[in-house]
Amino acid sequence: MEHEMRLGSFFMLITKKINNNVAMAQDAQGNELVVFGKGVGFPPMPYELEDESSIQRVFHHVDSDLIATISSIAPEVIAAALDIVKLAAEELDCELNANLYLPLADHLQFSTDRLTQGVVMEIPLAPEIPFVYPHEYEIGVKGLQIMREHTGVNLPQDEACAIALHIVNAESAGGSYSSNMQSVMQDVEVIDGIVALLEREMGTSFDRSSYNYRRFAAHLRYLIKRLKRGDEWREEDATLLDQISKDLPHAYQLARAVEAHLKKTKHWRLSNEEILYLMLYINRFHGEARDSADDPASS
Repeated sequence: MEHEMRLGSFFMLITKKINNNVAMAQDAQGNELVVFGKGVGFPPMPYELEDESSIQRVFHHVDSDLIATISSIAPEVIAAALDIVKLAAEELDCELNANLYLPLADHLQFSTDRLTQGVVMEIPLAPEIPFVYPHEYEIGVKGLQIMREHTGVNLPQDEACAIALHIVNAESAGGSYSSNMQSVMQDVEVIDGIVALLEREMGTSFDRSSYNYRRFAAHLRYLIKRLKRGDEWREEDATLLDQISKDLPHAYQLARAVEAHLKKTKHWRLSNEEILYLMLYINRFHGEARDSADDPASS
């Protein structure tokens, strides 16, 4: 179900409509395929598809589970998913995992069904996602509008976070779609844990809409990626860290607390350079907290 490839030497016979945007097909070798593309299921069957550019994805290794999954999704929801993926690829300017279409469409259908039944699903860590993945979240917000245009359904605002997570997952290289999604959620949980620790120790709440917070969240994303990759840990010259730790003792203490938290929960070690960067970000948050306390308008 997760095997997909682009077409080479082009021949395709569309044999059976699943819906207006999905159809069964055969290639030149007679292999059975499932084709995603705007309007591919609309003409009378069977017919030879002449416009290769109208195909957005082709799934090989067709089985009954794949057909059942696709058949359970409303055509207009699949159309919305196709448009959301197209938008994401254009705005992020990157190649997304070929398997994004179906899980995204399946999720949108599930959310639509639950909403119809009066059930609103909670998205884990939804408050953090717009700030950890701001670009993908913006696409998620636009995705809700695309869903409204195609289906007339107003999904809850938190669903923009779910769309964003599917897109982030599709940006990940390697691995299966489901294991990548689990990894993305784990990254958000790690960031949430670090932020909660700092807010607790500093006795404040960070302004998640601020430029500093967005930069900090982006820094943590790349830090986690490096740590998960298992880059060899090495100790750099500690001279600069020693000097700045004397100038910023509280920021140094908090950075070491983050290091202890990551070591305990993830068995990750931080280099002196990484400790230093954490200190600088933490010191900026100190500055924001002081400015807010001194501002009469914030009282």
